[in-house]
Amino acid sequence: MSATAIACAGLGVVALVISACLLPDTVGVKNENESNRHAIKIVEPTAISLDADDACIETCAECDDCPQPPIPANLPHFLDPAKTEFNFCSCPQGQIDTNAQPSWELYVEDRDGDGQEIYDDVYAALQLDYTRDSSEPQIFIAYKDFVDPGARLPPPVLQAPGDQPIGRPDPFLRKLQIGDGTRRIDLCNKSGQGAGSLMPGYHTLRVVVTDRPWFRRPGGADGGDGVEQEGVPDFAGGASYDARTYVFHCADSGDEASGCVCQDEGSI
Repeated sequence: MSATAIACAGLGVVALVISACLLPDTVGVKNENESNRHAIKIVEPTAISLDADDACIETCAECDDCPQPPIPANLPHFLDPAKTEFNFCSCPQGQIDTNAQPSWELYVEDRDGDGQEIYDDVYAALQLDYTRDSSEPQIFIAYKDFVDPGARLPPPVLQAPGDQPIGRPDPFLRKLQIGDGTRRIDLCNKSGQGAGSLMPGYHTLRVVVTDRPWFRRPGGADGGDGVEQEGVPDFAGGASYDARTYVFHCADSGDEASGCVCQDEGSI
């Protein structure tokens, strides 16, 4: 996600008339003294062809290959259960999956601040089996033990000269650590939603990031309840957002063919 573009189409009786309505790369905010000039986006490594590498080397004599930020390899968006590392299991109450997902990192770009250390506050949340048709979207928030939606991400990690992208400013990347690096993320048994494990079958994990605090419904004199809807960007407050969705599968540990190994919580 980068510059915001909106296409406006009008349909006439005889002919179709299309006019493009381009908006500047700025998100409006309630306070006219503030601005949100750069949209937030999740950054992932890009596969570079040999031709692209050669072109980078011609442009940058000091480069051995096309420079990219020091971002770890992608976690695939489809965690194929046919692969051993993604064969996750729904375990009996009180047990956990010994093959749970290791922690991983995402990087988030938000160039607001321009190196003056006046950076946007960036927030992240994990949503389980998210659907758009709910009036209470905060109910989808899950895995708070691994990502706290109320915590601000650390300040940007400035890129070393050799890692700077060619032809553009420093992207001011923030690291989003999913998990604490010491515990595996038991997607099927430790969602934090209720006491039980997830039902066997496919599920979705949605990572959403935003550059403003989450939307809060009006309260007090406005007659509302003032509930903060974690995971919902505050568009009226000038927020931009980005998201990634991962699909994973929970096997039934009661199926002997599943290959599941469950152990009592705390034993591993």
